[in-house]
Amino acid sequence: MDGRTVNLRECSPQDRREALARAGAALDAGGVVLAPTETAYVAVFGTRSRDTTLARTGALAPHVRSPVWLAPTIDGPRGVERDLVEQGQTAVGPFTSSRHRRIVRRLAPGPAVFLSAAGDTRTAGAVVEAMGLPPGCADDEGRIAFRVSGHAAAAALAARSERALACIELAAPGGGQAQTLDVALAAMRAAQVDPEVALDDGESRMRAGATVVLLHAEDGGAPGYEVLREGAYEARFVGKQTERTVLFVCTGNTCRSPMAESIAAGLLAQASGGEAVRVMSAGAAAGTGMPMTPEAADAVRELGFLSRPHSSRPLTRRLIAEADVVLAMTRSHAAAVLDLDPGAADKVQTLDPAGRDVPDPIGMGPEVYTQTARRIQELISQRIQEWLP
Repeated sequence: MDGRTVNLRECSPQDRREALARAGAALDAGGVVLAPTETAYVAVFGTRSRDTTLARTGALAPHVRSPVWLAPTIDGPRGVERDLVEQGQTAVGPFTSSRHRRIVRRLAPGPAVFLSAAGDTRTAGAVVEAMGLPPGCADDEGRIAFRVSGHAAAAALAARSERALACIELAAPGGGQAQTLDVALAAMRAAQVDPEVALDDGESRMRAGATVVLLHAEDGGAPGYEVLREGAYEARFVGKQTERTVLFVCTGNTCRSPMAESIAAGLLAQASGGEAVRVMSAGAAAGTGMPMTPEAADAVRELGFLSRPHSSRPLTRRLIAEADVVLAMTRSHAAAVLDLDPGAADKVQTLDPAGRDVPDPIGMGPEVYTQTARRIQELISQRIQEWLP
């Protein structure tokens, strides 16, 4: 290996920072850098080099016929991006579609390339604005491809750049991705492109390439996306990430929140909308493995809903993170959620939009359980359209 190659695995932290600074300076000067991602090595282009070299290297044809824009986040400005990367956070650009926001948030950073649909100027415009892309950044169909790599070196390189970065996932001879530096260098030589800096981080940790996800302009019942190429993320996994998740929280997770879970599932099954919504429940002071109380199950059935199989579980930060909406039975339950995760304030609400508590029926007679279940049904009915397209 020549002096342009830096073995990141053998670098001290200071040497690593200096190598990334050197690579960033090469990009600022219009050069090309060979960098690792979690799926393959990519050729990263400085702004001035892009027009003359991209055509010779090829892209993710036939699905992506333009450079993939590499960024540490998809929400600007770039000074904020650098701060977010240092904190290990990822922001989500100003998409008009909630489904687009959700799928990007759940798949990025990671092995996914997102592609705006031809003619979808709203999504393309949102990406251009969020990432600060230059004029002429789209392909001939007006599409824009972007990626937020989960590889520390690729993310840091994007964060250091003062300009938008374009990259091409390099191919191995005979197909597949260039998962080692030697294969990537051979691909660059074949394209007659010499990298100013080559960052070596060993073999890519993922054997499959980046999954390519087309973000459709939403129309009626359209799902809002299409997997054009399966890779490290399978299509079924991508589909699961588009679900909206609603988490109900009470104290012991044996009465109110499991009733809400069963009632919400029944109401969602009756509602039109075409978008999957997953409902869950947990308890702020719950044990593990307790069933719904018989009185609660009877009250749910009395209202005409199936009582779902249930096993109580305690509220955790992971459950809160998985949820798009957290609905607490009381104000104290909402406070318990925020005690666990203060950053969840934007998605925690009381089930009653007016902030009134839903009292615990534990120890009361069947009629109190039925009244509680009926009130939960009324409150969910008020909110259910918020969860649908």
